[in-house]
Amino acid sequence: MPETSSAIPEARDNLLILQDFFTDAADGLLLSAGPEAARARRDAAIAALEGLLTWQRPALAAGPGLAWPYRELVRLEACLRAAADSSEPNTRRQAELTLARLPVPGQWRRLANLAPELAADPEMCDFLAAETQTGRAKLAAKPQSYYRIGHFCQVLKAPGNGGEKGLLRLFSLHYALADASLLADLARDWALFVEPTMGLIYRHAWLRAFDRPETIALFGLGGAEDRTFLAGQGLSATPLAHGSFLPEEPAPVERPKDADIVFNATFDEMERKRHGLLLALLKAPELATATALVLGRGSAASVARFEDMTRAAGLAGRVSVAANLRREEVPAFLARARVGVHLSLYENGPRAIPEFWRADLPVVVSRAMAGQDFSLFCPENGLAVDDAELARSIASVLAAPGRFAPRRWFLAQAGSRNGTRALNATFKALYAARGWPWTADIAPLASGGAGRAADPEDFERFRPQYEALAAAFARHPHLPVRPLLEKSGAPSGDAALRAELAAILAAVGPENIWRPVLDERGRRLAEGIGLPDDGLPADLAGLDFAGKNVADLGANFGYYTFLAARLGAHLAVGVEQHPEVVRGARLLARLLRVDNARFVRSDFLAEPPAEACDTAMMIDIIGKRIIAKGKLAAVLDAARAWGRRELVFTFRPIYALKDLGLTAARLKQLYPTARITDGRFLLLDFVVEHYGPDWRLDILTKAPDLARKMKYLLRFTRRNQAAE
Repeated sequence: MPETSSAIPEARDNLLILQDFFTDAADGLLLSAGPEAARARRDAAIAALEGLLTWQRPALAAGPGLAWPYRELVRLEACLRAAADSSEPNTRRQAELTLARLPVPGQWRRLANLAPELAADPEMCDFLAAETQTGRAKLAAKPQSYYRIGHFCQVLKAPGNGGEKGLLRLFSLHYALADASLLADLARDWALFVEPTMGLIYRHAWLRAFDRPETIALFGLGGAEDRTFLAGQGLSATPLAHGSFLPEEPAPVERPKDADIVFNATFDEMERKRHGLLLALLKAPELATATALVLGRGSAASVARFEDMTRAAGLAGRVSVAANLRREEVPAFLARARVGVHLSLYENGPRAIPEFWRADLPVVVSRAMAGQDFSLFCPENGLAVDDAELARSIASVLAAPGRFAPRRWFLAQAGSRNGTRALNATFKALYAARGWPWTADIAPLASGGAGRAADPEDFERFRPQYEALAAAFARHPHLPVRPLLEKSGAPSGDAALRAELAAILAAVGPENIWRPVLDERGRRLAEGIGLPDDGLPADLAGLDFAGKNVADLGANFGYYTFLAARLGAHLAVGVEQHPEVVRGARLLARLLRVDNARFVRSDFLAEPPAEACDTAMMIDIIGKRIIAKGKLAAVLDAARAWGRRELVFTFRPIYALKDLGLTAARLKQLYPTARITDGRFLLLDFVVEHYGPDWRLDILTKAPDLARKMKYLLRFTRRNQAAE
């Protein structure tokens, strides 16, 4: 069944961009281009490659195939290798930059070697700075500032006498840990098992920091595609990753089979997990009567969005939703289904698939998925098929359930015991190849839970090693990670703060909480009713707030105020009208230990600031209600009053009048200068005209057009800041 999304035309464009790039590079046209033109071609090729290998994977698979870009990259490296030694300066420089920026074989080591030589090159400076900023943005987008050791690593084997190195599993925060000085410190005592959270999509070049000759760094990558790429960088990988270490228990639960399909994937990432494709499959003729049970975690807004999608597809009577179950509740729900289906675009050894097998469910998955070891699929446990075959394959499994024995296969071939045994053998051989001693085997691994340890007593057993690791991190205070060794992970007094905050949240009510409220360990104290797509947290995390005073207007409980603080704001000021919300936000700032965030009570539409900030943010404030009530101009004026240099908004650039519930005449009455075309209010044009030529617009959300029903991240910057 073909993918039914806008990714297909975008994929066609990206394929053409890449085909032209590879052809011109092979013919030497790229190398003879001027620096600016060559850089523009590289930028376009990298963006096209990223799109094809992430969101457009199904279209790529249905076209030249998922392996096509990798074959071309190998050919590109061979074509440019000689040119990189050319005596002609521009030819040499363009070949070097292309080989350093494109994910060709040897890119990571070439980057490490060329970085000093090309340090002054603007393109290389921007590339390396973007790498650093990506890691900072990822960390800033996380809700907590403190991390228990078990949040990102597990001791698998303690260092021993006679120079025997320990073995450390790193399963999170790789972008924060990819620091040369820290890794050199760790390498003295530890070998590393590195499990990138979502594999190598997209080709995280900062992982080259883990390539250290003085120790072993083995990458756990479920997908053959990722392992092949890594081998081209001269590094080692194993298919054992995350889902390979699912505990064998619990045994299947006996329940009536009242659902044909079970689908388990977070509602907060429906585009990546492809919930829309699941609904499309249920409308295929082969599955016209099939029922589905959809599990997953997610905000209330995301779950409601999926339920709206289900109703719009006419499938409400055939699809049941069970959201935010406790982990121990999941097996009973899996037992109600006949087949598990997994459609995600990219993962790294996804847990859901072996969880289905453990529950004795055959599985059907899409071969377009990155990060899955498809060699595991066999006649006993299910089918891995192209997207076009999904509906027919699911129907065939439902028609002949007796031909599969997935739990029997799982217990014999998979699970924590088998995965641990295989990883132990792999590392034992790697130690032997280096002539290193090996006197103790590794601790059992799990695929979830605190520390990812299968044995909960392992933390105490390895407490001296965890204390040594905490000391190692303390020797590198420049890192944006402050590890906590204690299991509680919270200093005394937090319980009282949390209890007081919980009382405020209950009194305010869920209908007045716009974004999730998270404690210092990232646990949800309250859901938010705002749509995740309208907040654009990923785009916002890329903004540069370093050293600025930032006003967050309509801050609610400070979700974006804290984000600005984590992104380096000198001071982030949350402006909120509701007194109890302000009190709760102040308590949350104490709980999170965010020293550069303040909250003030103010009706920003009626009260000018005592002093303007550098930047004013309005995130998900401007929408249908603001426009329909005639408050748009007042909101824009308030933002300009609070932000003297920079204004950051999220809003939809274009609104259909029918969505606003306004006639053209009424809109013109509210906003006489409004432009209306084909029954649509050109909101962005109105805002640009309102601010005039003194402010420059940057559209920071990348999308093919401005008419999509989504909010965009937009920034206005005062052109003459000296005249502010």
